[in-house]
Formats: sequence, structure tokens, C-alpha cells
Amino acid sequence: MDKFHYTLVWLLPFLSVVTAAVEHTDEEARVVNGKDAELGQFPYQALLIIHLAGGKGALCGGSLLSDEWVLTAGHCVQDATSFDVTLGAIELKNNTNDGGRVTLSSSEFIQHENYQAGSAANDVAVIKLPSKVTFNDRIQPIKLPTGRDSYAQQQVLVSGFGQQHDNGAVAQKLQYAPLTVIRNTECMLVYGVVAIKTNNICARGVNRESACHGDSGGPLVLEQDHTLVGVVSFGTLLGCERGLPVVYARVTEFRDWIKEKTGI
Repeated sequence: MDKFHYTLVWLLPFLSVVTAAVEHTDEEARVVNGKDAELGQFPYQALLIIHLAGGKGALCGGSLLSDEWVLTAGHCVQDATSFDVTLGAIELKNNTNDGGRVTLSSSEFIQHENYQAGSAANDVAVIKLPSKVTFNDRIQPIKLPTGRDSYAQQQVLVSGFGQQHDNGAVAQKLQYAPLTVIRNTECMLVYGVVAIKTNNICARGVNRESACHGDSGGPLVLEQDHTLVGVVSFGTLLGCERGLPVVYARVTEFRDWIKEKTGI
């Protein structure tokens, strides 16, 4: 399997981790990104190839908000010059078995005005597509949340093309994994009180399922109806296979910002 030759974007600013209570010894339970997705299973998933200054590139995920807007992480657009946004894809590379995917190039984006790289605060951004996409069974907008539910203990799904193992290649096929939302107070035991804010939401897998490098900016959705509740933000330098929770931008806290910037 060919390795994808792009830098893997994964914001990892925090090293203060308590591991004693969350260590596992079952080496067979080392699932990071779970199962292969089927065509149309995650029709809102966006694959972002990010072009950076100096000819460098990076990989991130995103969520289709409407026929012309994509939501991603604020750190995914940092220092970006343009993006190749692919929709309707379950294969990393275009091939004859993945017809129907659409790729658009965009250089128009809005990073949250209060995004802070050092603390991962307000880690959201939106990308405007150069033309409106046509919806079909493989390309559909994601459902945005209403209200201020904490979603604690609710079952969720994360999806993306990121690494399936620490220091491994990115996934050649779209992956997804089941997780459970944990309370922010529990997440603070891992990352510290300062790192976890009210506009964060944390989730972890029972069998070490986790988002990883390259999944940044991708969707965390409720399992029951795929309502978007989180945007992949950051993990720990200890790796993705440790069973530790991953931190997401809490979409309910950014709903008004999304509406202001996109009109959705």
C-alpha cells in the first residue's frame, strides 16, 4: 500500500497526561480508525488536501455544511494558500471503483477570529467552494445541532482518512469508529483544567478507537442521526493507540459563528 505523501496535520500542544487509570494491556485491541466506510454512509465527509507555502501539503478532514461551505478545524487552514476539497469519496485516491466523487479547488476560507494555535482555542474554520455542488446519494450536507446539550455518555462516530496506527500510513479508504462522549471534567483529568474549555467536547473508544493524524477537522456525529457535535481538534503526543480521549471543537458553541459567516 503506497504511503500518501503529505504532511499529517494533527494539533498536539499538550503533554500533561495522566495515564495510570487509562492504560490497557490487550495488544489485540489496537483499533484506531475502525471499519471501512460504505458508499454514501458519510455523505457529508470532505477530504481536504491543503496547499501550504513552499510547495508543502497537508491532509485534513471536513464536513459539508451546504452546497458551498465546508467546516474544518482552525489549525487546518493555518498558513494555507489553497485547498483541494473532495466530496463523495470513500477512497483516498481516485480510481475506477470510486466514480462520482467531486473535487473542487478553493482559496477562500475564514478562520475563527479568536483561534489560538498554542491553546487550540476556537479551533474552527469554514472553506467556501468556488461553485455550488449538486447533492446526490453520496454528497449531502451534515445536520447541525440545536440547543446546548452536553451529549455526555452519548454514542458518537468519528470518520476520516487519517492514520490507522501511530507512525503508520494514512488510510486508503475512509474509516469510521464508534466512540462515547465523556464529560469535560473527566477529560480534564487527562489534559488539565486549562486545556479543556466549555467549547470543547471529548470522546473515547472502548477498544482504543480514536481519531488520529490526518483526521483533524473531520466530523464527530451522533450515532443515532449523524448530527454534527464535534470537529476533530487535538490529541496527545503519547499517540493515538493509547485509548486516551481526543478533544474536539464543540459545534453547539460555534453554531452562531457558523451562521454569521456562512448564512446557514
